[in-house]
Amino acid sequence: MVEQIAGISEQIAHLEADRLKLIRKLHDSEYMRPLSASPSAQAEAKRMDRSLRDLDREDTTRAELMLRLRLRPSEARRLVETAVTLTARFPKTLEALSQGALDLTRAIIIGEVASPLADDHHDLGLRAGKSPEAAEQMAQSIARHLEEHILKRASAQAPDNLRGALHRTINRLDPEYADRHVKDNLKARQVTHRTNRGDGTGDLYAHLGAAEALAAYNVIDTYARAARQGGSKRNLNELRADAFTDLILYGHLPDGSTVPKPVDVETENATIVPDVDPNTGDIRRDPNYPTTGCSTYTGSAKDAAAATSAGAPLGTASPTGSASPTGSASPTGSASPTGSASPRVAPRQRVAPRQRVVPRQRVVPRLPPAKPLWPGTTRLTAGPADLRCAPTFKSLSDLEPS
Repeated sequence: MVEQIAGISEQIAHLEADRLKLIRKLHDSEYMRPLSASPSAQAEAKRMDRSLRDLDREDTTRAELMLRLRLRPSEARRLVETAVTLTARFPKTLEALSQGALDLTRAIIIGEVASPLADDHHDLGLRAGKSPEAAEQMAQSIARHLEEHILKRASAQAPDNLRGALHRTINRLDPEYADRHVKDNLKARQVTHRTNRGDGTGDLYAHLGAAEALAAYNVIDTYARAARQGGSKRNLNELRADAFTDLILYGHLPDGSTVPKPVDVETENATIVPDVDPNTGDIRRDPNYPTTGCSTYTGSAKDAAAATSAGAPLGTASPTGSASPTGSASPTGSASPTGSASPRVAPRQRVAPRQRVVPRQRVVPRLPPAKPLWPGTTRLTAGPADLRCAPTFKSLSDLEPS
């Protein structure tokens, strides 16, 4: 049954090739020669300061097909352009379509992507002073080289993959083609709108330069990711649409705020997060500290200095939760509440003098409450953090995958 479907598809492709050939004959026939505008129409255009464009054979052929086949203007234009292009410059593609190796969709893609390259070489020949016949031979030559490269795998490629392969082949055959037409392509930038009847939505389409399009999208995406990271219940697509709408209509977000810069935080009495023992330089092994994750010392700076000068590791507290003011320890290892030694005194041991230097600790400021970005959301504020404990983000796009 699958083979029968494949056979019918080949027959359809053969019939499509025959239809394209007939469309080309209709295009070249005497009946499709356009007439010039009537004197009354020219006078009316001159009175209204409008210009009249003379019709060509493609216009008349497209009108005939739209009337008889009840096609949309875009469909009729695509058929006429494909018929003219394949019959004139890409005969091998038309032959592959006739044999059933290609379908009409892939043939149209080849014509759409490769035709501008052939037209460009035709214009290059004319600008070089060659005759129209010699310029057309140049266009046919580059089209023939393109067909030799692309038709080997076109039948086994998906339409999107075929389009990508065509662009890559064009870049290999003529690397300067894209550079020559960057300005021409930018002239086609536009913004269009379409209302979707029946569902209460509409579509905006912007055709921009590559850099401008990427920059505009990154701005919208940054606002959306910041809002979702702050706790918004909307998904990223909704947030991007809302950010785009509010920035265009009002020039700002709904509450009038933008993504602010991190505020200046007072760090004089900030919490100390020691990574290592300041006495030995080893990672802390004290049972009061967790073995995984980050440990935070919540004492004051004065207690930390007293404990360090007494030789106790930073973070080791007395039974009352603070280091002994005198810095002397009892034989049992706990600090004396009164600061005096216990009656039982161990024999004094000779200890080599060692200068204790308190290394500079990394300070993590306690950040203020996040400023609301959108109603019902909060902004993620990034600040100094322990590199072993908190990851660093280069941009808001790294906060959460889409």
